[in-house]
Amino acid sequence: MVPAPLRIALVALLVPLFATPAVAGDRDPSAIATFPKPATLDALLALPPERVDLAWAALLVERGLARVDREQATSIVDGIARGLAPRIGALSPRRQLRRIAWTVFRREGFTTRGVGASGRAHSFASTLATRRGVCYGLSILVAAVAQRLRLPVALVEVPGHVYVRYDDGEDRFNIETTRRGVVLADDYYRKQYGLSKPGYERVLTRHQAVALFLVQTAGALYEIGDERNGKAALDRAITVDGVAPRAWYKLGVVRSAGGDSEAACKCFARSLALRSDDPVVWGAKGGLLVDAGRNVEADAAFEAMLGVRAESSAVWRSCAHSLLIDGRFGPAAACFERVVRADEGRARRGVPLLRAVRQACATAPSATADRLAAAAALYALGELAGVRRVLASTEDVTAARAVLARLASDDDARRFIEIAGAFLPATSASDDRGPSGAGRRP
Repeated sequence: MVPAPLRIALVALLVPLFATPAVAGDRDPSAIATFPKPATLDALLALPPERVDLAWAALLVERGLARVDREQATSIVDGIARGLAPRIGALSPRRQLRRIAWTVFRREGFTTRGVGASGRAHSFASTLATRRGVCYGLSILVAAVAQRLRLPVALVEVPGHVYVRYDDGEDRFNIETTRRGVVLADDYYRKQYGLSKPGYERVLTRHQAVALFLVQTAGALYEIGDERNGKAALDRAITVDGVAPRAWYKLGVVRSAGGDSEAACKCFARSLALRSDDPVVWGAKGGLLVDAGRNVEADAAFEAMLGVRAESSAVWRSCAHSLLIDGRFGPAAACFERVVRADEGRARRGVPLLRAVRQACATAPSATADRLAAAAALYALGELAGVRRVLASTEDVTAARAVLARLASDDDARRFIEIAGAFLPATSASDDRGPSGAGRRP
């Protein structure tokens, strides 16, 4: 029989021992981390980084795109996190993140959206509303859920892509949201995006993430014609994160569109000084130099663009479409060819077609040759609307039809000849100038 005083002493020791975990969180297994909800961007940026809610921040930045009830939108994120909280505490970090991804993509039904959608459709608000998104919105969602579950995650930005990284100092891995949350190592991204230096993948602090949201939103604002707020968003992004390569690139595009080529060139140079492995920026700089008549420098920029050792088809496709918009058919064709070669199924038929078109273009004017090469690459990728856009503005139709007549008549070439012939204008212009810089080759 234990004496009463001793029993009291044992109880006094044991009760705190078993009660303390309950106070820490077991008492309410659905408890999730909560964050302030400031009404202005200034108030948000005044918060300590660890108190910035990624979901709220993205929605606050996007307020100029559409009317969104931020409370209701963030309740979606809260609900996902609250449902997970009681079930993942005992799991390893990798299994925790896998469970988050499984819940987001399988149980909640979020899925990827085609990259051809408008910038507004890429917003985080749109991702929540439609349950469809690109890497940007889906990564914010997964990171925001993990943030509520007190997991050490961050957004990571590489040229043209965003993903999620877990890093607790001992274990580190990445979550690829465009592949339903598969776990990937750092080397995968360095190879895919041609990053020659480890620092070129930017692990963003919460405030730097806000700058990324501003850059993304600025692009969407420009797309809908709101240049004033788009410019303000870009300026604010650079104020928040002056070493953001993407912000300087976007500002260069704006300066170029406004006719200030000297300022644009400086912005592109600043972007490349921060991260020299972005083929889109090299391509934009090359196009700007062509327009300025600085052809030797333009050739060097295009060569640098093609020298980036990126394996990601998405990078080269994005680069190619940017060049097409500017009428740089030669460099665009070279980028599209990389996309074709990266797709084993398309490469078997596409590469011989591209080789045949290039041989048939040997004696054609360079502008015509570049345009047909771009059209052939788009055809090999199945982008017939792109083929139409490229060929519809052909000026030297006679030279283009002569190239088509010289092509070998195997099945693939015959089909391309038919489609290209149908998309070419009926008559030829008096010369073969094409769009500004269209005749240059990288």
